[in-house]
Order: sequence, then C-alpha cells, then structure tokens
Amino acid sequence: MCIRDRLYPSVEAVISSLAAECRLALLSNTNVLHWEQIHSQSRVFRHFEHVFLSYEIRHCKPEPGAFDIVLERIPLASADILFLDDMEQNIAAARQAGLRAVQVNGSTEVLAALSDAGFDTSGVHPQPESDYDVAAR
Repeated sequence: MCIRDRLYPSVEAVISSLAAECRLALLSNTNVLHWEQIHSQSRVFRHFEHVFLSYEIRHCKPEPGAFDIVLERIPLASADILFLDDMEQNIAAARQAGLRAVQVNGSTEVLAALSDAGFDTSGVHPQPESDYDVAAR
C-alpha cells in the first residue's frame, strides 16, 4: 500500500471504489510514528471501517494473534474475508486462520485479485507503478 512512506499512486482510487461496494479493514505492521506520518498525508484511511495496527493490537502479521483479533472484531465468517498482502508468510498465516488470501504486489495485481473474487473493478484505472514495485515494510 505504501513505499518509502508514501502511498502507491493508485491506492486512493482503488480504495474509494471498493468502499462503495464493500466493508474495508486494514491490518498493518507499523509503529506510531510511521502511522501518524502516513495517516496525516492521505484521507484514504477514512474508508476503513476497522483499522488494526500492530503497535495497538500488540501482534504483527504473520502471528496468529493478529488474525485472531481481526476475526474477533469483524462480525464475518473468516471465509467471507478477502485478505490481500504482498508477503507470502502473511498469506500463509491468513489462510491458516481461514481467510481467503491472495498475494499481490501493486495495483494491477490487487485489481486482478478483486476481479477474480467477484468485485467490480471496471471503473478503476490505476496509474503506472513502475517506480513503486516494492512495498515498504
């Protein structure tokens, strides 16, 4: 979702489009300083109904506890939650928790995964991300 403390160029369009269609949650491994910086730079986070930050929930992906907290607080069956992440170990942990999980890197792969899951992504046209191939960790 971000690189070098900036959001990918297409994040706002993708998130805004999804927010009109479904409920959104964010699970992020972050610290208070990074969160305050990135949160202050964008209004994209207003679209998330639930925000799970590792420094607040005291668990990081891929720890099972992080996914346990998400499942405790979101009133959906685990199989009804689509989890997207760029890290294979996080995908494996999400699947172990029962979530539908897809590894993605960049908006093009996110849109393909969402389309495959049945979401309408026809109105979203991401900007090229050639300079944004690797997500910051």
